[in-house]
This record gives sequence, C-alpha cells and structure tokens, in this order.
Amino acid sequence: MAGARRSLAVFAFVLAGAGPALAQGADDMMIGSLPSWDYNHDGVYTCANWKRYMGELFSKADRKKRGFIDASEFEAIKAAAPMFANAEFAYFDPKGTGRLTRADFVDWPSPFFIRYDTRHTCRVERSELNLPQSAPAPTGRKRGRR
Repeated sequence: MAGARRSLAVFAFVLAGAGPALAQGADDMMIGSLPSWDYNHDGVYTCANWKRYMGELFSKADRKKRGFIDASEFEAIKAAAPMFANAEFAYFDPKGTGRLTRADFVDWPSPFFIRYDTRHTCRVERSELNLPQSAPAPTGRKRGRR
C-alpha cells in the first residue's frame, strides 16, 4: 500500500511540473530527459542508468561533499535538470528531516519507469514508448557492425 501511494505521489510530482498541459506536459518532460541519461545512446533506458543520472545530479548539488543536501543545495538539481525545475525539496523529504542523503534521492522511484515500465523489468526500449515522430530521438552510434 505504501508503495502504491509513493508511486502515485511520484506521478503527481511529474504532473505538477507540467502545468496546464498535465499528462502531455509530464510525458514531454520525461521524454525530454531521456538523452541526459541514455549514456550509450542505444535507446534502451534502464534503472541503472537512471540511478547513475540521479547520482550525478546529487553530486552536483552536494558541493561540500557531506553525503547529504539541504533545501538550498537542492536548487542546483532544479537548475541542472528541467524535469526537476518545479520540484519541491519537501517532496523528496517526506519525513521532514531537512536533508536528503544520496540514497534518499537516487533510490526515489523514477516517474519514467512508473509510467513506461509496464513489465517491471527496469528496462524500456525507445520502440516501446509509442512516441510521435516529433519526439527527440537518441543520438550517437548506430546499431549494427562495430
């Protein structure tokens, strides 16, 4: 039950950032973030890559290297990633401790996987997203011979 509430809260976070466009805007923000964390540009999005991306965002915010960030440091995450531009620190700090550890932030459920990982495999291929032609395409090397 708690997991379901957390999943709904994550999706609500994404929708809140979308403004009047609601679901379409939320999808646009999630899809727009894909190139930032598809590290090998293969169009396969994994939980491991998402956690790596979240870890990098956390590291940018944790300038003092204390292993945690506070609300003022969270602003660096908002500035670095458009998907988090409207995020509230309190959303990631439901216990109200005033600080987020790396684990608190990195292990928070991804709105992308909640929305698109319907098989719960922590792996979503671009072909599974049913995106319109105008959606951003991954860049990088092409599949085939190496």
